[in-house]
Order: sequence, then C-alpha cells, then structure tokens
Amino acid sequence: MKRSNPPMPESTILDCKDDLFAELTVTGSVYVNGDEVTVHDLLEMADDDNKNNVIAMQLVDTIESKAALIEMLRALFLSEYDDEAIEKHLIDEGESL
Repeated sequence: MKRSNPPMPESTILDCKDDLFAELTVTGSVYVNGDEVTVHDLLEMADDDNKNNVIAMQLVDTIESKAALIEMLRALFLSEYDDEAIEKHLIDEGESL
C-alpha cells in the first residue's frame, strides 16, 4: 500500500515562492526543479507591450519603472511556477514539513 504524505502547507509554498523570486531579483537567476531560470528568460516571456512600457518608463521615472519591472517579473514567475511546481521543487530539494 502506497503511503500518502500530508499536503504541504500553503504557507510553505508561498514562502518558497517569495524566497525564489527574491533570489532571482538579487542574483539574476535561480534554480527551480533543477532548471535555471533567469531574469532574461522571464523577460522573453513578456508580451511586447509590457516590455515597451517598462522601457518607456525608464526614460521618465526610474523608480516607477523598476517597480513596474519587478511586478511584471513576479507575475511571469508566478504564472510559470504554480503551487504544484513549487511543491515539487521543495520535495526535490528535500524540504521537510
């Protein structure tokens, strides 16, 4: 009979997402499920309008454009790495509950 593990707490998954995204924004890359994810990879997934808006904002207000860029990257990261992917990452990394 296969032993079932209790579900991973949502707070653990959310904390891991935050930690991974923070590392990504500080170092420019992070490993998720054994694959390297870079800021450049995420930017390539953004649609042209979002990229153009961030670039145009850079000319006007660098503080606002940095915040917009971080929000765009966060949305892309979270859309690419859902709870299931982060839970797999935690299990693969040997995190315990």
